[in-house]
Amino acid sequence: MFLRNELRGTEPYNLEIEQNMNPEVDIALVGATGLVGEALLEAISSHPMLAGSVQVLGDEEAAGDTVEFGKRALTIADLSLFDFTQVRIVISTGEDSSAGDWLDLAQDAGCIILDIGARLLEATDLPPVVGWVNPESMEVVSKGGIITLPDAGTSQLVRILKPVLDRVGLEQVSVVSYQAVSDFGHAGVEEMARQTAQLLNAKPITPVLFPQQIAFNLLSIVDEVNEDGSTLGETKAEQDALNVLGCDDLSLTVTTAIAPVFYGHSQVVQFQTSRPLTLKNLQSLLAETEGVTLVDSENDACVSPVSHASGKEEITVGRIRSVGKNATQFSLFTVADNLRSGIAANVVKIVEVLVKDYL
Repeated sequence: MFLRNELRGTEPYNLEIEQNMNPEVDIALVGATGLVGEALLEAISSHPMLAGSVQVLGDEEAAGDTVEFGKRALTIADLSLFDFTQVRIVISTGEDSSAGDWLDLAQDAGCIILDIGARLLEATDLPPVVGWVNPESMEVVSKGGIITLPDAGTSQLVRILKPVLDRVGLEQVSVVSYQAVSDFGHAGVEEMARQTAQLLNAKPITPVLFPQQIAFNLLSIVDEVNEDGSTLGETKAEQDALNVLGCDDLSLTVTTAIAPVFYGHSQVVQFQTSRPLTLKNLQSLLAETEGVTLVDSENDACVSPVSHASGKEEITVGRIRSVGKNATQFSLFTVADNLRSGIAANVVKIVEVLVKDYL
């Protein structure tokens, strides 16, 4: 696992378990060799509820290789030969190149499929799911079907907006998201590490994955641009966030940039509420939100992805402030590990809800 232990800390998953839950659920993971797959296997292996069998699946080329799963290794099975009646939940990371009819086979077997990044379906009427925000959306596929999961940045955003929306409503939201290179998998991490080493040794660099130098730099565009100047990724993030929150009438704008950070997204979130809210009440509201940690701005004002996000599952919030004299306008700064918090913890939370309420 390239640079993983050297560049980030790790903490055990600590999500609460209901006493009446079925302690076992059988899971198959499609695409386990990328960064997302590694984060998921780490989360599943350290979670006491997920004690059933775990199968890892890949294409013919990956079949027979092994991946780490806690203190043991799992052998990757050939996806095209797998019997999906062995499992109840299938997680697709989007990091596997396998094509064919495995999706149909999994659906025919009555599996619930978690589609990370919504890569399996071109379109769906069902909203993406973030386990803390809209778990009720999963009821329609409780007997089998596809649950899409938004990207890590969207998950991070809606978990902060949801309690505010429920308490006082939202009129307008503007977000600038500085996203880590691990969003691009091993290739993103390796490119920044390579460029950093080359520059520190006074050697020229040639960008491969990114359009320009990423080491010691900040890239405002790495995606196709729409006619209105937004990127395809920004447009999707906006729509996914609105769908998860269930409020199409909310004015929401997302601007993304790629930061020279290995792990951890940072977001500057500015919003206007529908009803007045004191700064103290906003702080209390977020402090009471599951999976959110507030940083005392007086004692530790510098919230950063390296110090407060990398290797952690919670979202850290700091720099909470009122904007001007208006009791409905606020700004805050959040950081979260895009792999552990934005993706893996969301998957675990969704599985918890499925086991508790639907399986």
